Parts: sequence; structure tokens; C-alpha cells
Amino acid sequence: MVGQSPRGCRRRARRRLASSARYREQRTGIFDFVAAVSPRGNGKSKPRLKIRRVQYIQFLMFDRFGRRDRAWGMRSRRRSDQHRRNHGIGDFMLFISKQGHVDAERVIVKIFPAIENGPMEKVNGIVVHQTGGSTANSAFESYKEAGANGAHFLIDKSGVIYQTASLLRGTSHVGKLKSRCVATKACSPEEFKTAYSMRNKYKKLSRREHKKKFPERYPSNFDSVGIELVGKAISGEGEDAIYEPVTSQQNASLEWLVRELSETLGTSMQEVYRHPDLSYKVKSEARTAKWDR
Repeated sequence: MVGQSPRGCRRRARRRLASSARYREQRTGIFDFVAAVSPRGNGKSKPRLKIRRVQYIQFLMFDRFGRRDRAWGMRSRRRSDQHRRNHGIGDFMLFISKQGHVDAERVIVKIFPAIENGPMEKVNGIVVHQTGGSTANSAFESYKEAGANGAHFLIDKSGVIYQTASLLRGTSHVGKLKSRCVATKACSPEEFKTAYSMRNKYKKLSRREHKKKFPERYPSNFDSVGIELVGKAISGEGEDAIYEPVTSQQNASLEWLVRELSETLGTSMQEVYRHPDLSYKVKSEARTAKWDR
């Protein structure tokens, strides 16, 4: 509009954005666009609304009072952890790029494509593991092999967090699923009879479980985030082996990471499991891990 100040142009454009049908604020899911507003060259003409397509998972901006900035909730400008601390903004959400990589001061991105599998469209759970090795480097070396198993994050004994796979890709970290209805004692008589007949046929029972929709089954490789804690078995063998205790630094980082992932991805804290809870693994794995205090 002729004669209108650039500030007036931006104000009008923000109102357009806030009322736009394309502006979507979802509790979970993927945002398909980011809006940016700028006046034309001389600042006297109508504002233009630039839309560029990107993918961000649950990226919401907060003002210094912790309120959602509705008009600019889709801005592409990143607010880092330091920026949020400087302005008294709560540490509510992780920033996740369109590649599925976390951008946070506490996370070192170290991606290993060999452990990434098919696309992961929805995150229904989080699974906590121990690596079975004594160092982070031993796990990293195994992640380089073709077809390697691995999780999305690894926490070293010092508490350092590494992201090792994209949050948009599944990884082979869960394995064969247990029957959820048997574990929770919620099976129908017919389902219990079928599951009981497969009690020693783990592979067959797991295939049956994978055909169920969540939450009738446990989270699997393709709808859960895996977190590895560096730690090895120090005694015993097989399923009865005893893993070394998780360090206090690892538990502090685990608590932060689980909380941030739960808030950002909309995953219930009730759907966070130790690996042996939902699969046939060493019973003591991640037994001393703590994330909900």
C-alpha cells in the first residue's frame, strides 16, 4: 500500500499469515513449509508472502514469556539453546532439520548411513539399550559395516550425546517383538491361546506382532527411536549376563534427551522402554538406566 511504512507492511503480513488456512500448528507431525515476510524494495508497496517448502518436525517458536508466537511460529530462523537461555525461554523443543538431524548444543551429530533403514513416518516409542562394548569408538566402528545394527543416539560414559542416525529413518535396534497383550495381561482368550502356542517360536510370534497396529503391539524398528548407552556385560553369559551400571552422567543426559524427544515428537513417556521389556534380550540390559525422576 502506497505510503505505508515497512513496519505496517510486516504487521499486515503477519495477520495474513496467522489467519491463513495453510498455517498449521500440530502437536505432532511434519511441517511442510516455512513462511517469511518482507516488504518490496522501497517499503511502500504491498508486502509479499514468500513460502518455501521444507520439512521440520514440531518446530515452534516461543517468546521470552514461554508463549507460542503464532504469527511467526513457522519462521526459518533457528533459536539455539544459547539464545533461549539468554532470553529466559524454556527448553521445550528440539530443533530437527529436514534431514532428521538434531541441532542442539548437547548433541554431536555423527551419522552412520549403514545403520539407517527405511523411512520412519511416525515415532510411537523410545527404546533404551546398552551397547555391549566398553567405548563409544567400538560402537562407531561396528556402525560402519554394511547392514549393521544400531540406534539413533549413543550416550558415552562421560554423558556426551551423539546422534548416529536420522530421525526420519528406522534402524535395526529392537529385534523380535514380545507379545504386548501377554505382557500386559490384556489378551482375549483366543489371542492368548495363539500367543501361548508360539511361546518358544520368537520369530513367528514377532511376525504376528508386527502385523498389529500400534498400540496393540510394542514399538518396533520402524516406529521407535533407539538410544544406546555405552556399557558392557561384566559377568555371566547369555540372557543372564550382568551389564555394568549406567553412569550418573549417562543418566543425566538420558533424562534430558528422552524428555526433549518426547516433547518434540509427541511420544508418550509411558512408551519409553528398556530393551528387554519388549524384545528377547539380556535381562539386565539398561536395568540401571533412569529417565523419569
